[in-house]
Amino acid sequence: MFHCRKPVPHSLALGAFFFRIALPLLLCLASAAPRAATFLIQDRWGGIIGLTRTAEGEVRDPAIVRPWMESPDSIQFIDMEADSTGGYQLLKNGMILPMGAAHPIPVDTAPNQTASALAMTPGGLGGWMAVDDYIRQIGRPPQLAYPASLKKGRRIADLEYDPVKSQLWILFEDGGVACAGPRSPESLDGLKLKNDTAVDVEVIGSDVAVLTRKSRVYFVTRKNAALQKNTPELGDGLAIDLEPSPFGAGFYILDVFGVIHACGGAPEIPTEPLTRDAAVDLEWIPADEAPQWFPAGWNTQVAFQPETLLLDPAGPAKYLTLYVDRAENMARFWAEIEFNPKRLRLDPDQVRVGSWWSREISAPQIHKSLDEKKGILTVHGTGASSIFSGANGGGDAAMIAVAPVAGVTSATAEIRVKRFYFEDAALRYPFLLTTETPAVTVKLEPIQPELSLVWLKQASKVDNPGDDSNKRGVFRFDLTARHASRIQTLDFDLSFSRDTLKFLGMTPGAAWNPRAPIQTHFDAPSHANENGKLTSQQIKAAEPGALRDVEASLLTLFFVSTAEGEAWVRFDSIAGRDERDGAIPLDVTRREARFPVEPPAPAYARGSQIR
Repeated sequence: MFHCRKPVPHSLALGAFFFRIALPLLLCLASAAPRAATFLIQDRWGGIIGLTRTAEGEVRDPAIVRPWMESPDSIQFIDMEADSTGGYQLLKNGMILPMGAAHPIPVDTAPNQTASALAMTPGGLGGWMAVDDYIRQIGRPPQLAYPASLKKGRRIADLEYDPVKSQLWILFEDGGVACAGPRSPESLDGLKLKNDTAVDVEVIGSDVAVLTRKSRVYFVTRKNAALQKNTPELGDGLAIDLEPSPFGAGFYILDVFGVIHACGGAPEIPTEPLTRDAAVDLEWIPADEAPQWFPAGWNTQVAFQPETLLLDPAGPAKYLTLYVDRAENMARFWAEIEFNPKRLRLDPDQVRVGSWWSREISAPQIHKSLDEKKGILTVHGTGASSIFSGANGGGDAAMIAVAPVAGVTSATAEIRVKRFYFEDAALRYPFLLTTETPAVTVKLEPIQPELSLVWLKQASKVDNPGDDSNKRGVFRFDLTARHASRIQTLDFDLSFSRDTLKFLGMTPGAAWNPRAPIQTHFDAPSHANENGKLTSQQIKAAEPGALRDVEASLLTLFFVSTAEGEAWVRFDSIAGRDERDGAIPLDVTRREARFPVEPPAPAYARGSQIR
């Protein structure tokens, strides 16, 4: 304690006196003033409905704050803590789910434990969870002195934290109330229930109120308990939660059908009953509209790329990409992929980890299994992640090889994601993704690769190679392809007019998958320029499917003009092969390009200065 060594000035003393007198009055006026509040009703599946009462007294239509979780009936939501930014949901097994801006809280759950109540400190720094007959500390809440009434066999019904006085109120099912404070505990033994069970405790003003299973409300002190009159007769087991009114006087009782009953002068909150007796908790937050605290991953979508896959019955397998979009903190996923096993083969040994999953997750793995009779391929993506660091964003999660069944020469089939489960890194429990995934159409038909020589100048496509505006400079030629995925090896011989062109070099084109290893056998430009030929040139992929079915370049060549006259470039031979069938028929629509050229303009003609 601090002691003042100097006398307090008279003006400060008057100010302190006014503050002590005026503050309670100001608080009273503020509490009596109209305010907006949103009431949150949670059901046992984790869904939350919000009803907002505006400052003008209008009650808006219910809004979805948090959708239902797709979870087994054995997993049940039982309690909730909320403020204007988010909150936490408690499951019966002791798991705690964050909402809104709330941070995940790691809690180890025991197989047979039964949680009953949750109380959190403001800001989510920590809290307490009632489990059977004891209290578990969560995170780093304030240190409290617990009462001796916490003993084995005395089941705890509810917890309520008072942040103003730093007190944790504890309600036992037998009606006993205890308070764990920062210095010393306190016990209120005025309520002794017979043939009834306490379900909820609330601090209403300076009073401690207890709600029982038979919808009775008692105001409890150390020595006695006063029964509140004029509360609704709801019947045994229908009243489940008590909440003080944010509008001044009174309080509210929530029943299992989600109806809010106003008591003690609290303004009415009209509510429609739920279709089932599923409501478990009521909270209110100071908000003039209902928030949206959807679970992480709720907006996540999955799809296949490409949308249409062309398969040559005589060609190699092609890869489908299982693409995940708008992922949030995803720790792992399960995809059940359905296909027609009479037309298609999905080889589990050929399933690969996608580059996005490899980048976002430590030690990424893809586990897979196949039910060939039913046509179901299960792909399970796993890895190492912490509760604060799962996979985010989107990209390719897995690559799936698709091949035709032997003997099927022409057909159409579909591949679809039958089910997709994901696991939030903070939750460690899988939930079903509800968004529909479009199917991939697979067309099986003979495909003949189409090749064409395209003439370009300075990376700009030219329709007329003889255009006078394109006679000078560097020339680019692309050997383009369509439906070239069967090609694993490309062999070619090339010649050009060495009197008017100089060969600069060549590169594999954009049609080759950048992730697929390829080998090139290209002559040095100096060797080609000696005789104007390139002989036995080759691009070879290490595995089938390295060429994508896109209209793009197989090969890109670069030349520069050296003299005035006619220039030409010609493929003397082009051959494609795959490792299984050998030579592949090619439809080459254009092998040669002829055009007039001039030598490159001198530097000064292009606007530069000679120094």
